[in-house]
Amino acid sequence: MFDIIELAAKVFAHEHKAATTLGIGIQRMKDATNIMNDSGIRTGRHRGQEAGCQREPTPAEAQLCESVAEEIVTEYTNLV
Repeated sequence: MFDIIELAAKVFAHEHKAATTLGIGIQRMKDATNIMNDSGIRTGRHRGQEAGCQREPTPAEAQLCESVAEEIVTEYTNLV
């Protein structure tokens, strides 16, 4: 899912511009990015870099990340 956010940031030249252009909201995108980059989450982008046990994302964290990724794809599709 992080690849979707990275690609949107690249297409729109910045994560903030991608969020506002796609109507997602910069705070929601930042929150999702922070969850995806959390090395303490087993399925995170930087998994394995945290010493000790890793955890699963909470249902709310997973829902946020999934919904942001879906909104990026849907809204970008509507633009092109």
